[in-house]
Amino acid sequence: MARLRPASRPGSDEGGDLAGEALPDLPPVEPMETPESLAVILGLAAALAVGILLLLVLRRMLPSNSAAGGWDGPAEDVSPLDDQPLSWGRAVRRWWREWTGAVDRDPDPQVERVRAAFRQVLAGWARAGRPRAPVETPAEFTRRVGRPPTDPETAAALEELRRLYERARYGRAAGKTEADQAEALAAQARPRR
Repeated sequence: MARLRPASRPGSDEGGDLAGEALPDLPPVEPMETPESLAVILGLAAALAVGILLLLVLRRMLPSNSAAGGWDGPAEDVSPLDDQPLSWGRAVRRWWREWTGAVDRDPDPQVERVRAAFRQVLAGWARAGRPRAPVETPAEFTRRVGRPPTDPETAAALEELRRLYERARYGRAAGKTEADQAEALAAQARPRR
């Protein structure tokens, strides 16, 4: 809505020739940014910088792709469960265990014998052309590999070794008897050529 200027009085400088004309409406003045808004923006920028830095650190913990398109393999201190590449989740969990000191410094030798027996069997099946897929659990792997043409004795040994492995890996329970049994089963569970 236009406003009218009052008419000028004779002898005054006010108004002049524009007396009685409408003035244009001016847009309202925007309030200046408050310090709280600036603090929020700076906080978000800092969080973004920390996130990018964290991603760069985690990226260095992951194995790189080789020129042939495969993985170079896991780092030495990766859980020996797999010979598979690290995922972001596994890399973060590994970093957290190392950071908090939750890494097993003195693993139980009997548990390690059971785990080593299972890893040897996995490596043998991989060399035979039937590797464990990165998304396969030990149970899924033994079910898939235990199907024909694998003979029933090999499949049974593989299944029993898997059971011992899961108890050792996830329950941290294995005695000398279980370790000896796992090593004997590993010899039976390897692929026949």
